[in-house]
Amino acid sequence: MFFKILTTALLVVSFVFTLVSYLPEQVQAGADEPVFREIEYGEEPINILPDECLKKCPAIKEFTNEPLHELEKGMKLGLDGTSFPELFSKYILDCMRLNEHKRAIDFFLTLAGGNQTSPHALTAKGIVTYGWRGQMLLQKGLDCIESAIENDNDNFFSRINHAIFIAWFPNGFVKSMYEFSTIRQTEENFPQRLNLINRSINYICSQHGHDRIPKGYVEPVIKQRL
Repeated sequence: MFFKILTTALLVVSFVFTLVSYLPEQVQAGADEPVFREIEYGEEPINILPDECLKKCPAIKEFTNEPLHELEKGMKLGLDGTSFPELFSKYILDCMRLNEHKRAIDFFLTLAGGNQTSPHALTAKGIVTYGWRGQMLLQKGLDCIESAIENDNDNFFSRINHAIFIAWFPNGFVKSMYEFSTIRQTEENFPQRLNLINRSINYICSQHGHDRIPKGYVEPVIKQRL
């Protein structure tokens, strides 16, 4: 049970990490402070990250200065635009800080329900509505993200979050590292994206007990192991 709860918590943190690349470095110092449990839909929401942890992050002032309804409006209007990932990260940080997890779940369920072919809407739904509701629903979250990739195989937001998402499944670490190696090749001309990819790899490795990608997980070996 503890492993399920911890996995859910780490999953949420890792998604925010890909969009606010320095957040985990600031939060990890207080990683032992929260008490996590699975979130069942319809329950009173809980703080996934306590206020004292969020306050340690220098990004908070930058990413939490807009009302939730304004961020929701921006995501609706720019659903598949380049601003969506940034709005998403701001919204998630605010919802965690304000303990508005149920609101976020309801918002992304509605958003994806009315935009069933939108990669951004489907990915966000998979991350929030299922990632925040416990490990038993992770497969449904993965299904949403994979549907997003089927609709747009080149969507970076969906692809990098898919690589992160599968790392939390049993035996998913190898598949995650292989996906990251593939994404890194296709994004080699985009320094900012490469930075996010490398930081995500380092973070996932650290959560699986490695300080770097193990030699046995370099791309040629991964292909043989899959």
